Amino acid sequence: MNSQLGRGVIPLLSYFLLPVYALLSLLRMIIAYLFSLIFSLSIGILAAKNEKAEHIIIPLLDVLQSVPILSFLPIAIIFFINLFGPYIGAEISSIFLIFTSQVWNMTFGVYEAVKLIPRDLEEMVRVYRIGKFLYLRKILLPATMTKLIYNSAMSWGGGWFFLYASEIISLGNAQIPLPGIGSLLALSLAESPPRIDIAILSVLITMFLVSFTYLFIWRPLMEWSENFKYEYSAGEIKRKRVFEIPRVRIPPFLYRSFFRSLRYILRLPIRNYVAGFVSFVERRAGIIKKGTFLLLILFIAYSAMKIAPHITLEMPSSEYMGEPDLILIASLNSIRRVLTVLLISLSWTIPVSLLVGRGRHWDEFMLLFEIAASFPIPVLWPFLVKYIVLPLGDEGFEIAAIMLALFGAQFYVLFNSLAGVKSISSDLEEMRKVFLIRGSLYLRKLVIPGMFPSIVTGLITAWGGAWNSLIVAEYIKVGNEVFPSKRAQYGLGTLLSIAAWDRGDISSVIFITAVLTLIVITVNRAFWRFLYDYSAKFRVE
Repeated sequence: MNSQLGRGVIPLLSYFLLPVYALLSLLRMIIAYLFSLIFSLSIGILAAKNEKAEHIIIPLLDVLQSVPILSFLPIAIIFFINLFGPYIGAEISSIFLIFTSQVWNMTFGVYEAVKLIPRDLEEMVRVYRIGKFLYLRKILLPATMTKLIYNSAMSWGGGWFFLYASEIISLGNAQIPLPGIGSLLALSLAESPPRIDIAILSVLITMFLVSFTYLFIWRPLMEWSENFKYEYSAGEIKRKRVFEIPRVRIPPFLYRSFFRSLRYILRLPIRNYVAGFVSFVERRAGIIKKGTFLLLILFIAYSAMKIAPHITLEMPSSEYMGEPDLILIASLNSIRRVLTVLLISLSWTIPVSLLVGRGRHWDEFMLLFEIAASFPIPVLWPFLVKYIVLPLGDEGFEIAAIMLALFGAQFYVLFNSLAGVKSISSDLEEMRKVFLIRGSLYLRKLVIPGMFPSIVTGLITAWGGAWNSLIVAEYIKVGNEVFPSKRAQYGLGTLLSIAAWDRGDISSVIFITAVLTLIVITVNRAFWRFLYDYSAKFRVE
């Protein structure tokens, strides 16, 4: 493949292309989110309702969300490009990378929500022998709405975070910059001299898109999701919340041409069409299941035929296998940094969730968090290197690595904690007012127990986000200087980056990934599994 594949895109650094590139990036985000939504609902519900599947799916998801994208992205790129060609394969690879940054958080949210369905509802299903499709529509899907919508907002921001890395596909010495706001930012910074004006405009357009989607999609959906909290009080009839687009001060012609059209579309009898489609699926469930299975088999067979000629069977041999001391030190350093990130995340997200979740300025803070979660940290990386790493040396490297990993993890804890605060039923709030429960007793007996399952979900997804960010942050190369300079400071990310980028040693990449996978499985079995089981005690009954 020609190493100059991507050079034709660089002269197109133009203000006129910014809207077009922004729309292309938005389209990739939407496609990736739709696949994430389908995956999270199907796999999350299956894991929560099928005990045998749960023992396989949850450990596998823990591994997949924690194993850094650097480990499997080259393999995925080769797979898709060999299967669909360079450009279509690069597009699918980009969407796949965004998908992996969105889906795990959403899936764990669905799993947690279904596990916390009150037992009396489950008993009602058994007593009245409610059918599977009715059970899915009336019990399972409504139960997931609050967690799914809040986690979707977080995943949407996380997708923008990874978009900047996903729109430039590297394969050997070749680069395929896909047209999009992320590749435009990367190429503008790579120019000599850098096109700072294009870079700043790219970031501003991203912030606009994030703000727009929050105000007109996620905020109304969050309000609407309040309908699905479990309430048991009959003394007060609560007004049903609707999906309502907020009014904003914009030019009248824009409002007439766009927002009124959108309101009209939302008022169409969509429920009738959805009900008809669901009825059709119920009647043809057997045929659809067999057809889907057949298509999957055909795709696997076609993929095997296309990929088989490119596979060579070799015994993986890594030089790291002969250095167990280095692997142990690197593993301990990475675990120490990840735990530091989780503790810092908890230290500020829980108090902020308590203040914002019960405060009056919920919408303003949520918009701020959504923008912060999607901010492209690669833009700040040169400044971290210049003002922290280079002046402070190895101590600066520690600070910069933890800061970058913190940006990749803390918002998972924050958004899940906020969802936990909002999911506390108003019945419990009424009881608190009647019995005058307040202060520390209110926090210990009501708020923290109500938030605990969501905090556990946030920590698990933050654990994976911290590993993904840390793997990149643990290796910094500036000219001839490399950080960390001492082997005692090496982490698994350092070893993985050296193997992947400096040496092109696939065997070492596989070996380090296997070590990381072993760490993830061990922590999952020893700690996260215990926390998940313990959090089930706090379900609403």
